[in-house]
Amino acid sequence: MPQDSGSKKELSAGKISTWSAQAAGGNLLLSLFSDSDAVLRGRALEVFVRRSYRACGVSGSSHLAVATQGPGIMGARWRFRNPGVAVAGTMSVWQGSAKVLPHSKALEEYL
Repeated sequence: MPQDSGSKKELSAGKISTWSAQAAGGNLLLSLFSDSDAVLRGRALEVFVRRSYRACGVSGSSHLAVATQGPGIMGARWRFRNPGVAVAGTMSVWQGSAKVLPHSKALEEYL
């Protein structure tokens, strides 16, 4: 789902120049999730996750696995550290996962 990036009027006019850098970057990456090129789709999801979890240590050297089954249908798994949560004085490594589906009907079918 696109991030809050302005009024509906701005969205329909395509004035991304009025969006914040974060919103514009996120919305542009999201638009690539349904591209016909599987490599591009996978890279877009990887960049989206790395941007979203940057504060949690998901960086260029972190292992992030992306699987794409078709336009708008992808999944990802990654490991990250939550800097605000420590167990016995050490930071735990957590696992994240994401599933991208083309529409809400596909979510009902997936569940």
